[in-house]
Amino acid sequence: MNEPITIPVDFGNAEEDGAVRLITGGTLQHLQSASLALSEGLQIIMSDGELVAEGTCVWRDGIWVAVVTGWKT
Repeated sequence: MNEPITIPVDFGNAEEDGAVRLITGGTLQHLQSASLALSEGLQIIMSDGELVAEGTCVWRDGIWVAVVTGWKT
């Protein structure tokens, strides 16, 4: 089993249910520069430099979001 990829996110850019929108410039630039493509159900690690969370990618309302499945300490 592959380790989840780590991507930079803005945890403040979230849906009402807490799902993190994966549409910020930094996130998109990181995905492009690393030649990473998101897919439904993909497990990822999200970080903003301080907080770290595990999540699952979901295509919702025309954008990729990551549903937080757990926080890392």
